Amino acid sequence: MGRLAVAELLAWPRHPTRVSVECATRGIQHHTFTGPLLHDVLSSAGPHFDPVRREDRLRFLIAVHGADGHHALLSWAEIDPDFGRAPVLLATTVDDTPLDRAGP
Repeated sequence: MGRLAVAELLAWPRHPTRVSVECATRGIQHHTFTGPLLHDVLSSAGPHFDPVRREDRLRFLIAVHGADGHHALLSWAEIDPDFGRAPVLLATTVDDTPLDRAGP
């Protein structure tokens, strides 16, 4: 398994997205996150899909664990441009602050 630091990901093309989240302790929060598309980053890692098995990539799941304790589970099909094409970001900044410096 490879690892990329936030500093390395900052060199990738970044896509901004504005989000509103409801925080149990602070109410509705508005933030702008930027980062590369998760599909681009994972594709660059060279996943090994079976070329003989039809649409093999659709069997794969992606588990994401944030340093803040949040977790997400996605299917490859959701982010694959040939299928769901969801523009999922691997966020590197929040409100222009790199996430490795943004604090909790």
